[in-house]
Amino acid sequence: MLGDVMAISRLRMAADGQGVSTLVTFFGCPLHCKYCANECCHESEAFLFGTQRAAYRPEELVKVLRKDEIYYLMTGGGIVFGGGEPLLQTEFIHEVCKQADPRWKKESKHL
Repeated sequence: MLGDVMAISRLRMAADGQGVSTLVTFFGCPLHCKYCANECCHESEAFLFGTQRAAYRPEELVKVLRKDEIYYLMTGGGIVFGGGEPLLQTEFIHEVCKQADPRWKKESKHL
């Protein structure tokens, strides 16, 4: 199982609620909202801002997220899943959450 990850934004303060968080954004959204803040999630190209599109296995993403575990635990933060539409990748997100430390906060947001 692979997650179609657009970007991983680490060490976010007060952007997604309490504590330090990491935002994992995904490609794909069927809605095309007029107010979309992340239009690039609709891109079909393999490159975004010069960075190659990334396919992560759940355990690979958890390994990246663990780098900031001390910040999550000390501030009450954790992981935020966004996009695009994160609900298009629910199986992947569920597996990441199962493997992640249960003390980390976990949220999903449609950006």
